[in-house]
Amino acid sequence: MSLLDALKAHEEYATHVKAGTRSLSLSEEVQAIQKAIAHAFGAGKSIGFGSKQIVTGGASPNLAMVSLFVLAERGPAQTAEWLERVHSIAAAGKANVRLVVEIVGADSPEPIKFSNGVIVTRLTELHPSPNVCALAENYNISAKNMTFHFHRPMVAVYEEALDAAAGAVAERPMRSSIDQVLLGLSASGEIFPNAGYFWHEFTDPELEAAVFGRAWGADQAGQPPVGKVTKEAVAYAEKFLALSGDLARRCQIAAHRLRSARSRRDHSQRVIDISVALESLLLPPESGSEISHRLKTRAAMLLGSTYDERKDLAKVVSSFYSIRSKVVHGAVVGPHQHQLDTIGQTQKLAERLLRIEIDMGRTPDFAAIDLGGPA
Repeated sequence: MSLLDALKAHEEYATHVKAGTRSLSLSEEVQAIQKAIAHAFGAGKSIGFGSKQIVTGGASPNLAMVSLFVLAERGPAQTAEWLERVHSIAAAGKANVRLVVEIVGADSPEPIKFSNGVIVTRLTELHPSPNVCALAENYNISAKNMTFHFHRPMVAVYEEALDAAAGAVAERPMRSSIDQVLLGLSASGEIFPNAGYFWHEFTDPELEAAVFGRAWGADQAGQPPVGKVTKEAVAYAEKFLALSGDLARRCQIAAHRLRSARSRRDHSQRVIDISVALESLLLPPESGSEISHRLKTRAAMLLGSTYDERKDLAKVVSSFYSIRSKVVHGAVVGPHQHQLDTIGQTQKLAERLLRIEIDMGRTPDFAAIDLGGPA
């Protein structure tokens, strides 16, 4: 039986499977379609494009199973054409795969493209793939016409062209590019977006339709208030992305910890986050001993413009490190308001320090600062 004849013979069965009146299983109908696919395209094999996997030919019943849904929607002739296209893409050995990450706590009416290739946009701008539609339904959006009811979900998208290989992976994790953009936006001090659900999908919807099964992950690092992605925040993110070397690593640690601190409900953990951010910004590896003294001196010199301001800043940092010392030795922070005030003030100081170092584009001259000189 030819492929087209097999598809015609089982079109009604495909309609029942799509409607849910018949279960999707290794039925006689699936085996018949698998045999026809194998006759048309050969034994086939499993091919990986990064984390995405597709099966060609009759290597397994998976392609026959997903073909049923295409058959129910398009009919036999167009399904045969679709199978031809899937196999031609697989034979070419290259496909575009994109990572889609839900962005919680940010909103922009227009798509934003960053210099590292990441695009931040509204969910409704994407092709309605199965995972896009599933996330849309979480927001009470009609997956059919993608109209809004309550929320305007945002996503970050990063796309790469990948070569086919067994278990192929990108040289650099795709997620890192999106993480850098989110940290850069957080460094602006205007918005503090977190990542939510995420998944990989083929950019070509025809190839994505050949994928058997759906998978996604979730970070769920907290629900910050939604803030507009301003031009200023985008400019700061670009400054952040342009950092390199030791400064980039220290600012990435600080930005990550400060964003984490904003999502903490446990104030003791918040103290640890802030202290790590401060130390990454003010204590490069060669800083040596006398950590508390160096921290308060450097913070005061970088942030204060007068003697009185520097004295007050040093006092805040000193009080904060007294709290930190208690936390790391098992004490629980709160509910004393003066402790919470000190933590809040120090967090704001750390956020200012991060922006100062990003603006400088270099590591401050801490040896000069320690002696009262310029940064």
